[in-house]
Amino acid sequence: MGLDKGSDGDRRGIRARLGAIIGFAAMLGSAALVALVLVHLAHDDIGLTRQTIRHSALIAGAIIAMFCMV
Repeated sequence: MGLDKGSDGDRRGIRARLGAIIGFAAMLGSAALVALVLVHLAHDDIGLTRQTIRHSALIAGAIIAMFCMV
C-alpha cells in the first residue's frame, strides 16, 4: 500500500491550525511590544515608579484573565 499522504481535508485542518497558531503568536508578540512601550512611556515620560507600574500591571492581568475564563 505504501505511505499514506493524507487527504485534502487533513491538510486543510493542519493549515487552519497552523494559521491559528501563527496568528496567536503574532498577537502575543504585538501585545508584548505594546506593553514594553507603555512601560517605557509611563516610567520615563510620566515619571511613575516601577513599583506602581508593576502593581497596576498585576491588577490588569488579573482582570484580563477573568475575562478570558468567561
